[in-house]
Parts: sequence; C-alpha cells; structure tokens
Amino acid sequence: EDEYLGFLREADDSSGDARELRAAFEAGQGLCLHHYAMLMSRRGRPPAWLRRFHESRFAELLERVDRFVAFSAYGRQAEFEALAPEDKLVWKELIEAARRRPGA
Repeated sequence: EDEYLGFLREADDSSGDARELRAAFEAGQGLCLHHYAMLMSRRGRPPAWLRRFHESRFAELLERVDRFVAFSAYGRQAEFEALAPEDKLVWKELIEAARRRPGA
C-alpha cells in the first residue's frame, strides 16, 4: 500500500510514462475512499490530476446517491423509474467505493 501510494504521489505529467499511467488510471475506477484518504494524509500533495480525478468521481457519485435516496421516497416512484438503470443501482457503486478491499 505505502509503496503504491508513494508511487502515485510522484506521478506528475513530466514524462511519457507518467502520462501513460495517468491515462490508464483515469480509465479505471481510481482508489477507494480508504486509500484516497491514506494518500491525502501523507506529507506533501499528490499531483493535481489525481486530486481532480477523485474529487470529481466522488462528487458525481454523491450526487447520484442523493438522487437515488430522494427518488426512493414514497410518492416519487415515477421519478425513480425515470432514473437511468445504472443510477437505480448506484448504491452498489457506493459500497464498492467505500469498502477497503482485502489485500488492496
């Protein structure tokens, strides 16, 4: 964990390898909340692209969860039914983002 988080902290856009890492990383899910918190608690600041990626991802997830909760209320079934299929299951994404995976 520590070695990987240290590696990510140093991954700026100064080389082709770093840009390739960034592209591959941004094509995936990023870090879970636990590991992102660990990264942010280390000395110094991680690269701006890494912060922006996670802040955007978590903000969008929170917005979708808020909509899911609001539209799950009694009397809002029509709004819930209008949600995109992936937004009806956003709670699964939230659990995945929040849990610490064994061995991760």
